[in-house]
Amino acid sequence: MIAITPDDQEWYSPKYILDKVYNVFPVSLDPCSEGKQRVDADIHYTKEDNGLSMPWSGCVFMNPPYGREIGKWVKKFLEEWNSGNIQDAILLVPVKTDTNWWCQLSQHLDCWCAIQGRVKFVSPDSEKKTTVGTFASAIILFTRDTEVQSKFYAQFSDMGFIWR
Repeated sequence: MIAITPDDQEWYSPKYILDKVYNVFPVSLDPCSEGKQRVDADIHYTKEDNGLSMPWSGCVFMNPPYGREIGKWVKKFLEEWNSGNIQDAILLVPVKTDTNWWCQLSQHLDCWCAIQGRVKFVSPDSEKKTTVGTFASAIILFTRDTEVQSKFYAQFSDMGFIWR
C-alpha cells in the first residue's frame, strides 16, 4: 500500500464504501466515472464525456476529481441539487473545511460521516492494489427523504461519527 497526495486527481472508490452506498439507494448516475465503471450505476460519465457539461438526475454517487478541480464538481452538483434534478446523493470527498467548496456544500447537506482513519482508495495504477489518502475523508448525504437518512446512518455509523 502506498500513500498518495492531494495533488493526485484520481482516487477510485473502494468496494467497502460502494457496498454501503448501494444499501442506501440504487445509484442512477456516477458523474465522475473512472472509465472502468466500478460504480454500479445506470449512467456513467467519464473524463471524455465531461460530466460537468452533462445533465444529472436521480440518485447520484459522486467521488469527484480531487485537487483544484473539486470546486467545479461541487458547483455543478449544487446547481443540479438545487434545481431538483437530483433525488438523493452521496458524495465521497476530502475533509477541507477551510475551502469555499466545503462551505458551499455544508450549507445544504443533510448529514455527513467524518470517516475515522484514512480511506483505502483503489489505485488507478493496475500494479498497485490500494492507496491511502494523506487526508481525512467524509461521506456526505443529500436527501429529502427521512428513510434514506436512516439507511445512511445505519450503513455509515460504523465508519465514524455522523453529523446531522
